[in-house]
Amino acid sequence: MNRCRIRLAAALLALLSAILLTGCRKTMKSDEDFIRKAREIMPIGNADRVMMRYAGFVQDPSDSTVSLHWVVSGDEHEEHAYLPMECERAVPAWKYTYTQHFEAAACMEDVMMLTWRGQLVFCINNTDVRGMRLTDADGGDHYVSFEQIPYSAYPFLRIYDASCRSYRFLDAEGNELLVMTVSD
Repeated sequence: MNRCRIRLAAALLALLSAILLTGCRKTMKSDEDFIRKAREIMPIGNADRVMMRYAGFVQDPSDSTVSLHWVVSGDEHEEHAYLPMECERAVPAWKYTYTQHFEAAACMEDVMMLTWRGQLVFCINNTDVRGMRLTDADGGDHYVSFEQIPYSAYPFLRIYDASCRSYRFLDAEGNELLVMTVSD
């Protein structure tokens, strides 16, 4: 009888511990919270002292509780590092828990791209980029202007369907800065 009580008490203690620990996952809701998390993850020297900016987030079009948050390190005198972090949102609150991070690919100087959940996500931190022309799978061209975005709003994010075959970065006059195909 004593063994049965000890086993039952141990099982209840284990269950209670599991419940309490799952509730202890640190949540993030402010820009500072995301920057703090990025400082823990980013593989850069002096991560605790380097300047970091929260660039924003995009939501998964098929699951509104999953989003991709970006943090950019460095300033105009330092090389930038980019960290996209996938997070889950507690519903209905706007509190996020970190699930994983990714390594984004450089498209050109201070323009990063990540293929995420069937979407192309761009983090644009280059003020020379004032628009994009995308070619979809059917060969149709789509122009997106960034002229309305003030320079103070850089870095910013854009999300497009991954069926895009190519994309071109454009300057303020519409001249191509760089053309890349998705397979590049």
